[in-house]
Amino acid sequence: MLELAAARPTIAPCKAEDFISEKRFDFAFSLNVMEHIDLPDEAVRRVSEVLKPGASYHFLCPNYVFPYEPHFNIPTFFTKELTCRVMRHRIEGNTGMDDPKGVWRSLNWITVPKVKRFAAKDATLTLRFHRAMLVWMLERALTDKEFAGRRAQWMVAAIRSAVKLRVHHLAGYVPATLQPIMDVRLTKR
Repeated sequence: MLELAAARPTIAPCKAEDFISEKRFDFAFSLNVMEHIDLPDEAVRRVSEVLKPGASYHFLCPNYVFPYEPHFNIPTFFTKELTCRVMRHRIEGNTGMDDPKGVWRSLNWITVPKVKRFAAKDATLTLRFHRAMLVWMLERALTDKEFAGRRAQWMVAAIRSAVKLRVHHLAGYVPATLQPIMDVRLTKR
C-alpha cells in the first residue's frame, strides 16, 4: 500500500514516549497501539511537539472504561489486576497469540477520561472523539470474517440482529466515554 502513497511516511524506530525529531509533521497516526504504550501521556506530549500547526494525531484503541478486553475477548472486572485474577486461565491459555502473558503485561488500560487529561495538559491541542467509529466496527463484524472470528459467537449474533434491525446506528449516539473503542483526533492549534 505504501508504494501507492505520494510521499513516504516516516517510521521512527523507537518507543512513542521517547520520540524526538527536529522535523515537523502534517499527520501522525496509530492503530491499536496506544493501549500498549508504557507512558501514553508522554507519547501524546511527544507527538504534539512534532506536529505542525493545523496537523493532527489520529489514533484508535480500546477504551477500558467499557468492560471488555478485545485482545483476549473477555469481560473486564473494574481493574486490570482483578480481571487477571478472575480470567487468568483465559488470558494465559489464549492460543490466538504467540505471547499472551506479554500482551497482557503490555496493556495500560487507557480510557477516554485519561486521554482527556493528557490533552488538557497541552493548551496547543484540541481534542475530538469520533463516536461513529463504533457503528462502522459493528458493521465490520458482519463483513470481515477474520475480525468476526476474533469475537464471541454470541456477540456476532447480537451484532447481526442489531444491524438487521438497523438499531446499530444508535451506537453513534453513545457518549465516547462509554464506547468500547476510542477514535481520537488531537489537532495542533
